[in-house]
Amino acid sequence: MQVQTHWLGGLAAGLAVAAFVSLHPLALIGVSTLAGPLPDLDHPGSRYGRWLPLPGVMQAQGAVVPYRPGVPTAGRVGRWTPLGILWHRGPTHSLAAVLGWALAGALLGWFGWHQAAWALTLALGLGAGTFSHLVLDALNGMGEAWLWPLRSRRYGLPWPRLRVGSFGEGLVTAGLVLAVVALGHAWVGRRF
Repeated sequence: MQVQTHWLGGLAAGLAVAAFVSLHPLALIGVSTLAGPLPDLDHPGSRYGRWLPLPGVMQAQGAVVPYRPGVPTAGRVGRWTPLGILWHRGPTHSLAAVLGWALAGALLGWFGWHQAAWALTLALGLGAGTFSHLVLDALNGMGEAWLWPLRSRRYGLPWPRLRVGSFGEGLVTAGLVLAVVALGHAWVGRRF
């Protein structure tokens, strides 16, 4: 999915969570929206991934070579890390990573503001946004490593197999826009 689809997914997830939690709702919605694309940090060509200083790699003709934007890959893409290659749709696309982002948000909120309300707001925002990413990516048929580190097998939906930027993704994006409007209307109606 494209970055704007993940932003919309994060926004919808944030609005849904904010309907049930009355801590810092605008912050929760904003954090969730920005967290939507976070799992793609493992892809050197992603919107957020371009900011990381870790070098990108790709498989080309059975070899691992430096990542070059615009060059078609015959295999996977990922990043060199101090612990080895972090391939796209691996650990960052798992429930463990969602929990890790939520824990990081809780720690930042607690130690940054020394308030449980901020800790919970950031934890829920990061958790909802990154979880929405996994749900949306499950629509493309490639699957997600949901159970990593317990299992590295990818699980996905057999249908639909949406491609990035396809008409199918456009339909998902349109559905997300409608969901955001409906959730936003309901959320604003409860507040005022």
